[in-house]
Amino acid sequence: ELEEENYHPRSELQTKSLENASEEEIAKLKSEISSLKSQLYQAKKDVRDKEQYIS
Repeated sequence: ELEEENYHPRSELQTKSLENASEEEIAKLKSEISSLKSQLYQAKKDVRDKEQYIS
């Protein structure tokens, strides 16, 4: 019975830990997405500029 009582707080701590890790991961991914969008925008712009230069 004592083990069962101890299980719940530990389970809650693990859940909080996972939530924090998930939030950190989400923040990193959002930053990476933003960076990739900028790179994609720049690449498209470079292609347009080169197409104009060729024609």
